Amino acid sequence: MLGSNRGFAIVQIVVAMTVVGLLGIWLGVSLAQQSWRNQQREHDLDIVAGIINRYPATHYGQYPATGAANDPGSVFAQEFTALRLIDPGTGKYFILGSNFGPCTGSPATNQPGLGYISYQSPGESGGPYDLRVCLDSGGTYYAAD
Repeated sequence: MLGSNRGFAIVQIVVAMTVVGLLGIWLGVSLAQQSWRNQQREHDLDIVAGIINRYPATHYGQYPATGAANDPGSVFAQEFTALRLIDPGTGKYFILGSNFGPCTGSPATNQPGLGYISYQSPGESGGPYDLRVCLDSGGTYYAAD
């Protein structure tokens, strides 16, 4: 007899380790991409905060009204549109609105989700405004006002 068939052959162990290694690499790359997309969204939201912070200088010291976020004809919405910011996850232009619901929806239905920026004035925290973007995995990022 040549020996028993108990245990694993070296080839089986190498194949299993290769599969586990490839899955680990895939997970690492996926998490890195998600982190990069979220950082880009945060950067884009900070750009929008910049136009909001400059807004009172030319509008009698007033921040844009909440309704201006939903009015494509408002100066605020036009300045936002001129930025031409693209969500890195969806590849589509960000949509500006005033809905602060959970980040589980779709901008196409005017529900917060990836590609949706929420604005309201005054802010709930006592600041002049709240500005939020939805991140991957349902997280949120608020711009400092």
